[in-house]
Amino acid sequence: MVSPVEFLNQIGLDSKLTETMPFTLHSPNAIPPAHTVMAFVISVIAGAKQFAHSDWLRFDRALHAMLGIGRFPGTNTVRNLFARFTQGAIEAF
Repeated sequence: MVSPVEFLNQIGLDSKLTETMPFTLHSPNAIPPAHTVMAFVISVIAGAKQFAHSDWLRFDRALHAMLGIGRFPGTNTVRNLFARFTQGAIEAF
C-alpha cells in the first residue's frame, strides 16, 4: 500500500479534494470529507467492492499515518458522504 499512498500524496490528491469539495462539515467530531474520499480510494485500491469493505482498513494505524488522517471513516460515514452528492454538488465538484 506504500506505493499507491505515496503516489496519491505526490499528486496532492488530498489538498485538491479539500479545495474542490462542494460542502463542509461543521461538527467538531466530523471527519473531513477529503479524508473520507481518500479512505474510500485506498479501500478500492485494496480491493473493496462494497462500502462495507472499507472497514477492512479501519484499524490499520500505519496506513492512517501514511495517509495523514487521524481517524479512518466507517462504512456509514463513507456512505453518508456520497449520499450528500446531488447533481448540483457533482457538477460543482
